[in-house]
Amino acid sequence: YRDLEAGLFQVLNSIYQRVTLLRSAGDSSLIERNRATLVFVPNIVTEVMHDNPFIWPPTGFEVKINYRVHEPGGRQVYQNSATGTGKASSGDMRGNKDFGLSGRRAAEAALAELRRQVENAPELK
Repeated sequence: YRDLEAGLFQVLNSIYQRVTLLRSAGDSSLIERNRATLVFVPNIVTEVMHDNPFIWPPTGFEVKINYRVHEPGGRQVYQNSATGTGKASSGDMRGNKDFGLSGRRAAEAALAELRRQVENAPELK
């Protein structure tokens, strides 16, 4: 999930002028100090998919980013979910020893979907 945290930060930073990472959505002092206008609260869910139960690492992976957006006062203004799937053959992973390939592809797809959603949501302008 740490890699996804950095990806979420990069996506939001490319859309908004100033992005601050909060360790808690209720960190009111940091929200006030940074004059935040929106607070994004993600919940990440992952699922491993196998073509063959005897192969590890997984050849398929799904990342789902459920997220809520609220104003500093707590009023929710938006809610959505972005899902990405990634596949990698066992040969892909064995050849370059990239055992996280399907997970990384899924994360990249989910973050691209989240970007599209946020950019197109009038509530988040």
